[in-house]
Amino acid sequence: MSGNYLEALVGYYGQLAYDSTRVMRDMREDLRVGKFRWKRWSGGAMSLWFDAAEGWYSAMLSGAAAPVPTVLLQITTADSGTQAELHIDVRFAAKLSHSALLQLGGTGRIDENHLIIETSKMKDQIDIRLHNLKRTGVAPGLYQGIIHAGQKPLAILLVQVEPEPPPSRPVTSAATKRRPAKRKPTKPRPPRA
Repeated sequence: MSGNYLEALVGYYGQLAYDSTRVMRDMREDLRVGKFRWKRWSGGAMSLWFDAAEGWYSAMLSGAAAPVPTVLLQITTADSGTQAELHIDVRFAAKLSHSALLQLGGTGRIDENHLIIETSKMKDQIDIRLHNLKRTGVAPGLYQGIIHAGQKPLAILLVQVEPEPPPSRPVTSAATKRRPAKRKPTKPRPPRA
């Protein structure tokens, strides 16, 4: 029990440390390029404070576990793919695996070979990419799958596939339509004598 508790504690506060350094790096970059905003800085500071408070409270509840994050990707049937990043600690995780994406309320399926899951070099984020979807004829709907390391779920993946928008026609107004040139009426010529 104490080994699991220590692993969860180290993992949680390790992730908090990575998040705080990411916030500080972003703030330093904003200061360097002259785009520093107090609202963004205070939002990042409050987020870190709430995360630390959550860690403290969950330490008092030894059985509490962090919620599994959910990633939502939105594409159309005309898109060939999309990608997303998920900031999550995978340093202690076993080999990453993922399931096929199954359509909720339907029979559609996006196979595992259309989904690429990679970890960053620092193992602090997961890169998720969908590719080659245009050729598969994916039906519109909501698809769900899971990313896991061994028996530990790391993220729930939702993919919203929208139907391809109809091709847009150019809008023509009365002012832009070409009107044929008006001919001046001709007067009849008098007969020649």
